[in-house]
Amino acid sequence: MDFPKESQCSHSVFASLFAVLCMISLGMFSGCSSAEPEEGCGQHCLETASFVIQWTESETALPGVRIAHRDSPERLIFETLAGADWVRVAHGEETVSESGGSFLFEDDRVEECSQPVLDGISATDGSLRLEVSFSDCNAQVVGEFSEKSTTQIGLEISVVEGPYNRILLEQDGSGVTSYLGFGNQYNRLNMIGYKIPVWCQEQGHGRGLEPLSSTLDSISPGSSGDWHTSYTCVPFYMTNTNRGLVLENTEYLVFDFESEGKAAVEVYSGSLKARILNGDDPAGLVESLTEYTGRMASLPEWTQKGAIVRSHGGSGHARDVLDELLEVDCPVAGLWIEDWAGSRDTFTGTRMWWNWVLDETLYPDWAELVPELLEKNVRVLIYFNPFLVDAAEKPGVQRNLFEEAMDGGYLVKNTEEETVYIESGGFQAGMVDLTNSSAKEWLTALMHEQIGYGVSGWMADFAEALPYDSVLSSGVSASAYHNEYPYDWARLNREAVQAAGVDDEFLFFSRSGNARSPGVARLFWIGDQLVTWDAYDGLGTVVPALLSSGLSGYSLQHSDTGGWLSIQLEEVFPNLEGVDCARSEELFLRWLELNAFSPLLRLHTTNQPEANHQYNSTPESLAAFARFTKIFAAMASYRASLMEEAQSRGLPLVRHPILHYPEDPEAWGLMQQFLLGPDLMVAPVIEEGATTVEIYLPTGSWTHLFTGEVLDQSLGGGWSVVEAPMGTPAVFYRSDSAAGQAIADSLEAEGLR
Repeated sequence: MDFPKESQCSHSVFASLFAVLCMISLGMFSGCSSAEPEEGCGQHCLETASFVIQWTESETALPGVRIAHRDSPERLIFETLAGADWVRVAHGEETVSESGGSFLFEDDRVEECSQPVLDGISATDGSLRLEVSFSDCNAQVVGEFSEKSTTQIGLEISVVEGPYNRILLEQDGSGVTSYLGFGNQYNRLNMIGYKIPVWCQEQGHGRGLEPLSSTLDSISPGSSGDWHTSYTCVPFYMTNTNRGLVLENTEYLVFDFESEGKAAVEVYSGSLKARILNGDDPAGLVESLTEYTGRMASLPEWTQKGAIVRSHGGSGHARDVLDELLEVDCPVAGLWIEDWAGSRDTFTGTRMWWNWVLDETLYPDWAELVPELLEKNVRVLIYFNPFLVDAAEKPGVQRNLFEEAMDGGYLVKNTEEETVYIESGGFQAGMVDLTNSSAKEWLTALMHEQIGYGVSGWMADFAEALPYDSVLSSGVSASAYHNEYPYDWARLNREAVQAAGVDDEFLFFSRSGNARSPGVARLFWIGDQLVTWDAYDGLGTVVPALLSSGLSGYSLQHSDTGGWLSIQLEEVFPNLEGVDCARSEELFLRWLELNAFSPLLRLHTTNQPEANHQYNSTPESLAAFARFTKIFAAMASYRASLMEEAQSRGLPLVRHPILHYPEDPEAWGLMQQFLLGPDLMVAPVIEEGATTVEIYLPTGSWTHLFTGEVLDQSLGGGWSVVEAPMGTPAVFYRSDSAAGQAIADSLEAEGLR
């Protein structure tokens, strides 16, 4: 639809809608009047196909802008601060410190421009364009609002004159008490009162847990991370007032919610690109977001029939693992043979050889082992990442991929045209340049070789460590490409699988990602948690990460059962005290109870398997593992229906309660419980030694999945302390839920409750 003049909105029926907008404008817009306009939406109003954009009349000041959707004209989805200079620019010079995938930013402001002047405004072809200069500097900026879809308005602000590489956008935040989203967030969900940078990097180990964090930082500065550091870089938020915003930028940026009544975001770029989202509720905002980011397809059916168990140590060990599990009647979907290319010992524990060629010493009969397991309906999964190490010292090595990559020019370089080496816990590695098409073809061929053996999946690890000042073959700036690298890594994996014709039956799972990664990734996991109970970096961070990522478009997300990182450094560094940690049986079992109610049940034996409790360390653990694997498998059809909804609407399987109870104020503060779909409310035990758990149940009647106890909240939602002995997690279903009752009946029939 074309709108050749700003005052000519062609639908006369829209006049009444505009009158409503005028009533809520509180006199801010001079184009509004108490009398209904004769035609269109007024002099300072633009109607697009789905939205209404209003602005204040001004000759020189930056006009205020408000936007509403035509379906809900009484609710604003975007509003600038009244009388404020809501666009500012600056010239900055950042200093970035890096250490093994961890990044610290410092910014030196050379010049700031804070007094914008309106040079011109026009509304043509369905978009609103503002031309802005600044009275305190020589910057010139163009801003444009335009409809992207029926649920999204695009906003692009670009510097067209001057060396300015910072853009600040401010919005009105009146009435907002919650800012949620931002990808994987482990330590807090609501960002009101905080600044949060968006940058893909290592989540850090410890993240404030002392004395571990200080110790790790003394060894490797920055490696302990901070409360906001995350493998994912998703510049998206939603509010309790049903406003949503996602930025398309991949450059470093910072959201600022420290000031009451104001939301700001600053991008380290001369161009800011955002999408303003419309949704009647949080679920609607997730739908709108995933319309842009892409939606995740259902997982292969085989992944839902049992657990994926990590195996390492050779073909014989793989067969022994499977025999033991089948002996206790444990459903096994797959064996994750992480050390297929070999393993090595470092001071941090057992690590894989990052040389993506079969280790024939460990697996001399690989060509027979993979189909042998497949005949037993057990899939084989392996491990890949975009790093390569020099394998010259690897015993029995027949092909050194690092040397091939060096010869082919496939690795990321620095400004001196030298290969960049990245430290990774005891060794260094080169990183494949994914902007190099030849390098991508080379990696794809390595993947196809393993697919040819019959493997059904792999962990697609890492992708968040691209150095800030590295040089890429395409010429693109690494500072802009850094947050794009995780997307391209997942896309490479997906395209390799698709080219091999096995996409529907193949599973790869990714750790890192940006806003658009859900459109190419198969599955995510939240990262490398400590084998501890704490809410810094241990079990207490799992539910927050599942909830925040689910709201951010990562609809299929899970965690390593039992955690990954065990610390055993006191023997290596005798002066260290109080930093060692190993997984206990209780921690493993509580983590197992949580993960049985997620999209995938997968085991990790940790970086130091011998020092940590494993699923088969005791007969009791093995029996518990078999039981909860059966519980997981019993819910396969329920999860299948949820995955169909994820594929069609973008809703996550693990859901924050606000997706179904947005009108319940208590739901917005929940952080350690979740819904699996609309029917099951899960409150895992996350405290050592606890045998009860406190759970909030919204209005209605709720039935305990395992005991049948009914909690009646028909008079309003409320908190309850529920018995949760080991093996009986606090899981409730809505008493009127047919799906919940069907799950309970299935568990009853199989003797699992």
